[in-house]
Amino acid sequence: MKIEVITHPSGDQLPMLVDNNGLPIPTPNEFIMGRRFLSINTLIRNLRELSVLYSWLENEKIDLWKRIRTGQSFSEAEVKGGMIETLRRDQATDHKITRITISPHTFNQRLTTVHQFLSWCFVMRLSSLPLSDHSYDRIREQQKRLLKWLDNSFINAPPNNKGKNKVKLRIFVILYCVFFHSFRLRTSGHEAINMLMKILINWIPHGIKNKVYSFSSRQLRCWSEVTITSN
Repeated sequence: MKIEVITHPSGDQLPMLVDNNGLPIPTPNEFIMGRRFLSINTLIRNLRELSVLYSWLENEKIDLWKRIRTGQSFSEAEVKGGMIETLRRDQATDHKITRITISPHTFNQRLTTVHQFLSWCFVMRLSSLPLSDHSYDRIREQQKRLLKWLDNSFINAPPNNKGKNKVKLRIFVILYCVFFHSFRLRTSGHEAINMLMKILINWIPHGIKNKVYSFSSRQLRCWSEVTITSN
């Protein structure tokens, strides 16, 4: 199973998932064609993510479309003990040291694409049935149950301080600039604070402006007193 990129005479490119015999796999390719508004790199990534799902389906000898069409769907053990665990594994084979699992971010990306794909498959099946069909409600319930299991499988990424560090750096730069400006122009601490708050409107996230303002007010008053005393 691999991905081939087809280049049309117009210059447009479309990736395609093909099986071991080089034949296109209809369902995921039809899904990708409906997302052609996305970049070629995004579509290739989506197909890579779906190839993990199809590798699992192939190993388990599961006919996806038959499951959805007949309303048999998947059991919780198949989803959580099989599909989800496969999506968590590193599929790369070119590493000297094989990683057992992938990062939470990569896993969530895979799961998002698989979630969208399976939801689309159910919608395609349900849209072809009349409301009076006796299997409509059963397939609809199985769709809700499967998507709920997938929703509950997303991983919350461990917290990182990159965003906080960026905010702290911004605060430091702002305070330094305002202090330097007030020293050069001999402005009062009150004027410097007003100047700072105008900058905060565009630079600092709304949720922490009050905390920054309280801290900045104390610091600028202190600096202002030092400036006035030194002069």
